[in-house]
Amino acid sequence: MKLKWTLGASTMLLAGSLIVPSGTIFAATTSGNSTSHHLIQAGSHANMGRTQNVGSDLALGKSYTVTTQWPDNTFHSIESKWPNNGQLTDGQMAPLSFSSSGWEAFLRQYGRAITINLGKTENIRSLSLNMLQNLSAGIDFPNSVSYQVSNDGKHWTSVGMSKSTWKGDTTPGTQAYRVYTNVNARYVRAIFTAKVFAFADEFVVDGFKTPNWHTWTPQFGHAQPWSTKSVGYLPSGSWKSAGIRNLMLAYTDGHGSLGTWTAQNFEPMIAHETSSGKATNWMYDGVLFGPYGSPASASTINGWVQNLFSKDIQLSALNQAVATAKKKLNDPGYKEKVVINVPGLTSSPSSFGAISPSGRSLDLNPADVGQYQAYLNKLKVIHWYIHQIEQNWKSHHYSNLELAGFYWQPESLAANLPYNADLVRATSFMVHLNGGKFFWIPYYGAVGVTRARSLGFDSVMIQPNVSFNWNINAYDRFASVAGMAKQYGDGIEIEAHWDVTSATTSLAQTAQKKYYDYFSAGNVFGFQNNVLKSYYLGSKTLLTAYQSTNPFYHSLYDNTNRFIEGLWTGTQIQ
Repeated sequence: MKLKWTLGASTMLLAGSLIVPSGTIFAATTSGNSTSHHLIQAGSHANMGRTQNVGSDLALGKSYTVTTQWPDNTFHSIESKWPNNGQLTDGQMAPLSFSSSGWEAFLRQYGRAITINLGKTENIRSLSLNMLQNLSAGIDFPNSVSYQVSNDGKHWTSVGMSKSTWKGDTTPGTQAYRVYTNVNARYVRAIFTAKVFAFADEFVVDGFKTPNWHTWTPQFGHAQPWSTKSVGYLPSGSWKSAGIRNLMLAYTDGHGSLGTWTAQNFEPMIAHETSSGKATNWMYDGVLFGPYGSPASASTINGWVQNLFSKDIQLSALNQAVATAKKKLNDPGYKEKVVINVPGLTSSPSSFGAISPSGRSLDLNPADVGQYQAYLNKLKVIHWYIHQIEQNWKSHHYSNLELAGFYWQPESLAANLPYNADLVRATSFMVHLNGGKFFWIPYYGAVGVTRARSLGFDSVMIQPNVSFNWNINAYDRFASVAGMAKQYGDGIEIEAHWDVTSATTSLAQTAQKKYYDYFSAGNVFGFQNNVLKSYYLGSKTLLTAYQSTNPFYHSLYDNTNRFIEGLWTGTQIQ
């Protein structure tokens, strides 16, 4: 396509924006809190000494629609307290108070697209969406807002993206995500991803009602608000999971005997056993070791590591249990895969403690050392921690175990920490240096799920959280989680509420129904077989079921194995 240069013979900069030789300003960004500035002063780089008129707000008073990437009724019912009342195009800027009805709220559910029909093709010069941030209320700036235009509402063309300028300031504020362009279009849309809460107000479309036929009028664009390409579930036993098919979570070093695993505890977990003690098949071929809580100091992390490598418990006990199971199942070459927790350091203590012989305590608090230095210090801690684990592993020579990789403990990115994504990526790099795989089990709606691969995770298993939310529509939740997992190439977590073994029978019945919903959903949505799964089973909850002589409780154990073996036939989801 030939483009005509209408503003001069050379490329210039206007208001910090690159003007290409079409007279169109692409992907330029500014920030601000006002929607009334329609005259853009040329920047010093342009040295033009004059003002560029971008027109008036073409969207003023127009209606708009909102499209949601992964709709969820529970989240929508909460965000509807700040409903669509036309406030995005009423010309009135909302105050900083998030309780104001001038804001429209968007809670999780990932991508949002706000679309305005201008009524006819008009000349658009700039687009801007104003967003609020109030971290104490869980309201975060989106990482970016991108804009697309169309003349028929079907074929869309991207015209730019504006990124957040936030660097860690905790003071409530607003940012106008603005791009400049010169395009003729009838439809416009702004696209962003809500982390926790996103609050938006004015969507301003500056321009002129008469099209400029000397500039661009897109006709056949193929831009989408977000990718809908599905890659399928993460296969069990793949290289991404180091061959793991079913990963059991084991919590250690806390709550007395509940946090202390012996060989006798592990034996019926890694190999299914009959009531007579006969092993029938391998059950959990991977064990993820993690702490109760989140260790946040050098001393607590050292204590957990020391406990993990103690004699006759935890890793040592698992090694012994596998040796026994190998004989029972006549499988001498078998090795159990092990995944070990990495503390995410989402808390920021001023005195973490010393990790080097110098004895100098590291400061992880951004208020003391700044956001970037706090990030670097956290990176030092994680490097020190992974090195400890790998050195201990080598020195203990577990003949029946294989260190498969590491698990990122926080179940969501921390939206209030500007370098959190960088910390995850750097951790991934360290894990991969020695051939390990990087695992993550985010909760439903967690920040980062839609871009987990770009964060460096190899294996992701999404939590449906049905066992802990008895009032939600379980079918809809599983459908949503299954859709996400298939689109992004993830596995699924199976979750048991601790009340499945409650002495109160009615409570146990309800909890068990929710647990079995996962199995039936596996049948309905196709993740029972050949899909990587992790299993949250509380503190030895399934072991308690195995040890029970009451068929009502013991059946939990046998039914879980039936699901693992791909033999669950139920399809009813409560």
